[in-house]
Amino acid sequence: MSPAHAHRTRTTKGRALVIGLVAVVLGAGVGVARQLGPSHPAAPITLPPSSIASDASASSVMTCGGMGINGDFVASATIEITNTSSAPRAITALVMSDTGGRQSAPIFTVAPKSTWTFNPIHVVGKGSWLAVRIVANGGGVSAVMVPTSGRSSTVTPCISQTSTHWYFSGGSTSHGDQINYAIVNPSITPAVVNVTLIDGAGVLAPQNAQGLVVAPGSELLLSGTAEAPHSSSLAASITAEQGSVVAFATQMRPSTLSSVIMGGQSALATSAVLAHASQDPVSSEVLCITNPTATSSTVSVMAHSPYGKTAPWVEVVPAFSTWNLTLTGASRIPLTAPYALTLRATGYGVSATFIAQAEHASHAALAMIPLASLVTPPQSVIPWAGLSLGSVTLFNPGTSSESVIVGGSSSKSHYVVAPGALVALSPSTLTASAFTEIHGTVVAGASYSGAALPSLSAFAALAKN
Repeated sequence: MSPAHAHRTRTTKGRALVIGLVAVVLGAGVGVARQLGPSHPAAPITLPPSSIASDASASSVMTCGGMGINGDFVASATIEITNTSSAPRAITALVMSDTGGRQSAPIFTVAPKSTWTFNPIHVVGKGSWLAVRIVANGGGVSAVMVPTSGRSSTVTPCISQTSTHWYFSGGSTSHGDQINYAIVNPSITPAVVNVTLIDGAGVLAPQNAQGLVVAPGSELLLSGTAEAPHSSSLAASITAEQGSVVAFATQMRPSTLSSVIMGGQSALATSAVLAHASQDPVSSEVLCITNPTATSSTVSVMAHSPYGKTAPWVEVVPAFSTWNLTLTGASRIPLTAPYALTLRATGYGVSATFIAQAEHASHAALAMIPLASLVTPPQSVIPWAGLSLGSVTLFNPGTSSESVIVGGSSSKSHYVVAPGALVALSPSTLTASAFTEIHGTVVAGASYSGAALPSLSAFAALAKN
């Protein structure tokens, strides 16, 4: 391995906090000219990969993937499909398996301002891994994967656009951990992809991961465990040399029977945010930041709480390397308050994932959340329905005050969020039984608590009037 490809993992330590984690991913909106893998620049992206089509759109198309079928820790999930519009939406769902199975579910209708729970295992139960392509006959429809096994604490958004590039950071294949990369081709033409990995040994381009053909309407699984075993900090760059795809990563930790599905970042970010984190005395948190380009990047990270912002952590992240910023024990973050994280990076940008592992007396839980880019246009609305929400935060990363409306059809609350401020809302403000929307140019986060899980995950999305 040449010095240019040498990999260094740096760790910065801090103080104990527990989190709410993230599930809605907004990718960066800029192309990358010099990056690992592709032979050509990434095309600029004008919408975040999990964006919701406007109500006036003729259709909504979303892809979900990386869902397991069998086992105690394989991240099986149901899909919550939410209709934010004022008209009913007919939904077509095509379920694909890693063994080539393809089956369309009977068409169903989601009423206005309501949510439908779809279980793909009821349609295709063969194979080991599933993906779903969802098409609605109008806009205003969103979909998220809600874990049903594997002690996952992350609700993961389905992705509404394909891309030629996908980035992941924070994976692990050490101590028995396993990670799979699910590459889904929802189009009608074949795609050809290359996968490059970065770990402690440097830059890896496994022969088995080059020139992979992903057939139309299919899901291809690549084992990061097989290609880069015993890695405690594994990053991946997936590049489509022909066609475009959607990519997810499924991280599994058999030692704690925990797992999580993570959507990829469709471009590197020079400005990003984590909307919501909160403390737990039995969890550990780390921000994993990977620079997969040939140019070093200076990265600055700040925490924002209701008491203000912290002094930044700053690190020069060399080419093809990772910086692990340990937040557990960070004395500069208040002990008893929720907080948000903002990241700035020079150069072509970075990929970043917030990781939390909770160790409880009866069980453990895992959450992995890619930071949301602040470069992409904000969402028109954030819908939360059918989810068991804990604490809720509104964070304004901008330079002017923002007016925010939170509520459903029966009641609405109005908030003014100052620049750089974080506002913590009562859990009763958003309830699982009421359809709730957030309007305003802010970043919103909420802890999520599924059955028998600690309150360890969250949504992060941008909303705009």
